[in-house]
Amino acid sequence: MSDTAPQLDELQAFEQADLDLRLQRGKIGLILGLFMMPAGIVLDLLFYPQFLWQLLTVRALTTAVLAAGLVVMLWVPLGRKIRWASLGLVLFPALAIALMIYLTDAENSTYFVGLTLLMLLIQLLGFSAAEAAVYCGLVVVAYLAAIYGNHGFSVSGNHVALGTFFLLATSAVSVVVCHLNLRNRRTEFLLRRTLDEKNHQLEELDRLRAGFLANVSHELRTPLSLIIAPIEEILSTRQTVTPQMGQTLTLVRKNADRLRLLVDDLLDVVRLDHGVMRLDVEEVDAREFLLQIIRTLQPMAEDRQIKLVAELQTAPLDLRLDVARVERVLMNLITNSLKFSPEKSTVRVQLEARERAAAIIVSDEGPGIPEADRVQIFDRFFQASNNRARASQGLGLGLAIAREIVRSHGGEIEAHNNPVKGCRFVVTLPLEWDPADHPPASQTEDTAATERRTNRLTSRAVPSVEEVTADARAIAAARVIKEGPQELLVIDDEPDLRHYLVDSLQSEFATAGAATCAQGLALAKELKPACILLDLMLPDGSGLDVLKAVRADATLRDTKVVMLTANLDETIKIDALRLGADDFLSKPFGITEVRTRVAGLVRSSHLQGLLRREREELQQSLVRLRETEVKLFQSEKMRGLGSLAAGLLHEINNPVHYTLLAIRSLKKDLAAGRDTSEVVGDIESGVTRVGQILDELRNFAYPEQAQLHTEFRLVDVVRTSLRFTSHATRTIALDVADADFEGLFVRGSQIQIGQVLVNLITNSATAIQKQGDKFSGQITIRARRVRDRVQVMVADNGPGIPAADLSRVLEPFYSTAAPGSGLGLGLSICDTIIRNHGGSLVLTSNSLGNTELNNSGPRGTEVSFDLPLVLSEGNLYESSSHREADSVRR
Repeated sequence: MSDTAPQLDELQAFEQADLDLRLQRGKIGLILGLFMMPAGIVLDLLFYPQFLWQLLTVRALTTAVLAAGLVVMLWVPLGRKIRWASLGLVLFPALAIALMIYLTDAENSTYFVGLTLLMLLIQLLGFSAAEAAVYCGLVVVAYLAAIYGNHGFSVSGNHVALGTFFLLATSAVSVVVCHLNLRNRRTEFLLRRTLDEKNHQLEELDRLRAGFLANVSHELRTPLSLIIAPIEEILSTRQTVTPQMGQTLTLVRKNADRLRLLVDDLLDVVRLDHGVMRLDVEEVDAREFLLQIIRTLQPMAEDRQIKLVAELQTAPLDLRLDVARVERVLMNLITNSLKFSPEKSTVRVQLEARERAAAIIVSDEGPGIPEADRVQIFDRFFQASNNRARASQGLGLGLAIAREIVRSHGGEIEAHNNPVKGCRFVVTLPLEWDPADHPPASQTEDTAATERRTNRLTSRAVPSVEEVTADARAIAAARVIKEGPQELLVIDDEPDLRHYLVDSLQSEFATAGAATCAQGLALAKELKPACILLDLMLPDGSGLDVLKAVRADATLRDTKVVMLTANLDETIKIDALRLGADDFLSKPFGITEVRTRVAGLVRSSHLQGLLRREREELQQSLVRLRETEVKLFQSEKMRGLGSLAAGLLHEINNPVHYTLLAIRSLKKDLAAGRDTSEVVGDIESGVTRVGQILDELRNFAYPEQAQLHTEFRLVDVVRTSLRFTSHATRTIALDVADADFEGLFVRGSQIQIGQVLVNLITNSATAIQKQGDKFSGQITIRARRVRDRVQVMVADNGPGIPAADLSRVLEPFYSTAAPGSGLGLGLSICDTIIRNHGGSLVLTSNSLGNTELNNSGPRGTEVSFDLPLVLSEGNLYESSSHREADSVRR
């Protein structure tokens, strides 16, 4: 029911609108008929002069009927009857033409075309499809009646069929077109109706918006007054205020004034919308007026290292204007130029007399205005697309209000880019201006407040000389607020906020400040702060650019970054977090919150730096330990070589002695002329044997060879180790099963594995020799394959190791031997070597020497270790699973 009612209303409204359209177009159709019907007399004279009087009578009668119908439509309200009235009035000319066809040539009559013209005419009159079908049907009937009434039924069928076909075809076209026109009219009406409703809603919303802004502005002025008045009263009694408190209260008052200025801007917008802004006009000397403004802004220009130049004509130039409002316009233009101009540039203010006007030109050397923004720059709430404009504070109302003020003075304001760089604003004010259209302002609360704040506008728009000096001192001394490393860096282009944060936090943190991206990055790289408070929008770039640079600098990896922003867009926060921001502070914020967050981040940064430094120290210590380990391995190995020197000398001495005997025999054979080939072979064999021993000794001694991992036969290592220890084991029985080692290949350091075997065999020999010459010592060496690993065992029947020492013998520098006989690193190094090869070393002992090892006899100590096997040419592995496991290890 609720949906049907609006539809009925729309249908009724469309029906009424369509009736009005029918009435309007019916009048147009009747006027055309009144013109066309008499004009047809020309055709009567040309084609049918013999029927002139009859045709004139028909035309006169038809014209009279059409004229009467027009009078009725003009003066009589027809309402719904307009449909039948328009149908009858259009049908009457069709009947008249059918009568003229009857009077003339019937089916050959030239007036046949008139009927088709009338069928097309109904499309203009707004007929519906049904009405068009009825009308066209009556016209066809009238045509056929005229033909058959003239000739009876003896008329030629071809001519009748041809005429009827064209009339029916025209009828079909007219019916379809009328249907489409009606549907289009209905659609257009509904769209126009919806558009009107939306326009009414927008007008209402605009009215509500203006009222809302006015109400909010008025409501804000009351608490602002209650803030400013007490602060001014406190500041007026300087003796009761400390310097620090006075500086803080001055900052509060200044920003309250700035907020009041923004509120006044909103009120001005409302006044402009409602046309209630009035001007208080007076006559002033334009030169003196501009010089006063320039002198006021000179400290701001000096602080920014910008040259502010006045180029004014010498002759006086009087203008009639509202001083307060025009001053506001010029202050806005000049301060904008100072904001956007680089250091050591020039801002020029020119005054020129033109024809019946004065031109005030403000020109700078800044980045200029993007061409896409130049048309919109005077629109309300519009902010330019460059970084400096986005970083500047405001509502985007300054230039919009400036244009309205200038136009209210009969002038114009324009913006242009300079040919080289920068832009210029041209304010044109008429010299002869009649302010009669702008009577003096009534002293309402708002206009009075505007007048009162005129003289104080400068104090809110630009910093005073004292504030500029204080700002310069704060920036110059930023890095010496506290001795020691800087903990906090504040990067914000708003001087008041930056100074407030620095002053409030410097008692707890070593704090520095910067106003731009370039200054902030330079200070960050120089000071290495623990935390940075970074504003999102800065004059020379975005805070996100600074964040990227900080995160890209390895020296600032411990620095925490807190973004300061008044933008509540979550997308910006997500982008900042992705770039490495640690936290956010949304404006406005309290100093307690800032202290708490900064304290936590500074502490986190210090701990992170401490952990990083300790990690680096641990890494360096690990490198030194590894180097020491290698040196200890080599030292222990060389000590082992020293103890094996006698055995090595014996190994070398035998082939050398054998070679000397062969040389003597060679001399005798040469002297006797006997065959010496056998003796030469013996000499070669002895020398080759000495060379092999020396090669093995060199490979065993050099550390670089020990680090080389290759595949080697285990039996070769065992044999080399036995040769190195041959002198130590010359009185000991050796039980070595060579068959256990044949075909076993391992991957690793052949030198280090040999060092392990030499150490174990030497230890066993030393333990047995301590039992005396009468003791029958035995050392057993075995190997056993367990799946994809080989276990090597070295056992002896010596006295064994006491149980109290067994758990510590693998510890570095622990030894059960007498002082001076070793460092106690032998077994520890062996354990390390085996573990580095992916195995484990296991030591067991029976100090009574009464256990059995593979039924081979008693043993005192057994040391075993395992190593991973690799595939050898002897087809060591018997299954594919073994081969796959071996491939992984290799």
